[in-house]
Formats: sequence, structure tokens, C-alpha cells
Amino acid sequence: MNQFLIFAIIGICNTTLDFVLWEIFVRLLKGKGLVIFGKTIGNSYSLAHIFSSLIAFNFSFFMNKTFTFQSSVGYWEGFPKFAIFSIVSMLIAAFILNFLTSTSHLEKILPKKVATPKYYPKICKVTTIIIVMLLNYFGFKFIIFNGK
Repeated sequence: MNQFLIFAIIGICNTTLDFVLWEIFVRLLKGKGLVIFGKTIGNSYSLAHIFSSLIAFNFSFFMNKTFTFQSSVGYWEGFPKFAIFSIVSMLIAAFILNFLTSTSHLEKILPKKVATPKYYPKICKVTTIIIVMLLNYFGFKFIIFNGK
């Protein structure tokens, strides 16, 4: 099977896992946030996000390592690079999305039916996802799992 297709399928599975786990953790936490030094930080939604993301993050690393890139890179060698690259990728995605929604004027070249406040942000989000998915694929392939 095509390596990029495997990467995309793992991405869909990872996103689904993250969302399902988030729902489970929200229900388990029952509205409670994280208590640090007697002060509640966040709420059950944000705390559930942290837990679900950490699990999904590890799932993504192992699935891409094993199935997409069939790499022998070890956890302690690959995971820190994977984590840093993914965080940088997330920041790049935020920058791209901000650019597309606020300064690119992409809406001027789109058909008027889709360049509306209802659809335009969604088009920008999908565009960002595609760009970042390609960035992640090549970054994971050549930087994280570089043929090992």
C-alpha cells in the first residue's frame, strides 16, 4: 500500500482515537479540573484534552514508526524528535490558519457561495490541514524515522 495513504489512514485513526478518549475522559472527570496547590486549573474539557492527546500522540508515534515508515528507531531516540517536530508543526498550522483567515484575502478568488463567514474559515482550516499533513509526512519520513 502507498506509504502516504497509510500515513493518512493512521492520521484518521489517531484523530478518532483522540476524540473518543476525550469524550470518555470528560465523562470520567465529571466537570472537575486539575488541582495544583489547591487551585483548580482548567476544566474537565481541557484536562480530558491533555490525557487524550498524550495517548493519541504515543499511538501516532508507534503506528507511524511501525506501519508507515517501518523504522527501527528507538522510542527514546525518535519520540523526543517526534514531539518537538509535532509541536512546531502545530505552531506552523496556527500561523497558516491565522494568515489564511485574516490576511491572505483568499476569499477574493473563491466563488461567492463559499467565501462566506460560514464556509470560509472551514476552507482555510481544510487548506491548513492539507499543508500541515504534507509537512508532517515529509518531516516524519526524513527527520524522525529517516530510513532507520
